[in-house]
Amino acid sequence: MRLHLPAWAPGAGALAILAALALVLPTLPEHLRPFAERLIYLPLAAATLAGGWRFGVPAIAGAALLLPRADLPAVFSLGLALIAWSHYHRRQRDAFARLLDQLSAAHRELQDNFDGMQRAERLSALGQLSAGLAHEIRNPLAAISGAAGILQRDAATPERRQECVRIIAKEAQRLDGLLKIGRASCRERV
Repeated sequence: MRLHLPAWAPGAGALAILAALALVLPTLPEHLRPFAERLIYLPLAAATLAGGWRFGVPAIAGAALLLPRADLPAVFSLGLALIAWSHYHRRQRDAFARLLDQLSAAHRELQDNFDGMQRAERLSALGQLSAGLAHEIRNPLAAISGAAGILQRDAATPERRQECVRIIAKEAQRLDGLLKIGRASCRERV
């Protein structure tokens, strides 16, 4: 869980810690003072890293005003270096966020294109199947049509009539088989 603080909290916290150090530092024994004087770098670094120049500059000024014995060149150097690093880090983070958004959009577009290609491929396969089935249906229909034409003419002999009826029955069975194959193939693809 991420803690959401007001925008001014890191700067105010750093100044409060610096003020507390300024009050406590003169009361410390002499051998602890060098260590305690180095503690000013922690709130300075925390404020600068949390808010960049908005909190780093007040923290540097607070350190200079509240702690007159502090090593001011080191405080200023550290503060400015951290401000520069924080600014650079923030710019990099924003650039990475923009890049991530662009990559996400490209991924969505690629996925949409892939889905469209799969849909087009299925439709193409269905079209090819339909064309092949139509071609295969035309052949039996032509044979049935020819046999029916012979039967319509009265000049056909009984053997010839029997042959035409056999052709019609055989081609009707062939059509039924083609339709069964077509239905089974459609079920497999769907």
